Order: sequence, then C-alpha cells, then structure tokens
Amino acid sequence: MSATSETQIVTASHPFAAAIRARDHRALVDTLAPDVSLHSAVTASPFEGRATVADVYASVLESFEDLEVVEEFRSGDTYAFFWRGRIDGRFVEGADRLRLDSEGKVREIT
Repeated sequence: MSATSETQIVTASHPFAAAIRARDHRALVDTLAPDVSLHSAVTASPFEGRATVADVYASVLESFEDLEVVEEFRSGDTYAFFWRGRIDGRFVEGADRLRLDSEGKVREIT
C-alpha cells in the first residue's frame, strides 16, 4: 500500500508569502526560524541563519519595482508560491518552496 499526500491550493496566504506580497521586511523576518537556510539558484552555498537570510531578502524586496504572488500551495509542512515582478524594467518570475519547523517558522527556503 502506498501513501499519498494531498496538495491543497491555499486560500489564506502563509505569513512569509503575505510578507512578500506586502513587501514587509519586518513581517518576513518574523516568519524565519533562527537556523533558517536559503538555497538560491544563483549561489553554490546556501545562506544560513536568520540575520543573513534577512539581509538577502532586504535586498530582494528593494530590487523589485513590482512584485506579485500569484499562486500558493500547501502539502504538510511544505508551502510553495509562485511570484512575478519587474527588476530594472525586466519581467521575472519564479517559485519558492518553504519547509516549516514544528513551530510553523520557515526553516528552509528553496
């Protein structure tokens, strides 16, 4: 017998995605676990720890001229959201996967 997991479209935004949507850096930092790690497509090594990840997202939020979260999904302790926006006039889009700890804080971002 195989186990199945159910993925749900989220109707109420996860606080991390809500902070991205609102471009609210303080609220975003409040969602992070102290030992959070951020795995980026543009670096070989992850960013480690709340202060470091907070600095990265301060730059990210500042870089976007427009930023929109377009869809969110949840499966167990994993959330994913798709976003799009403009940086230096260029259209960009992507997706982030969040894994939560037992207290609901973001422990991993990919």
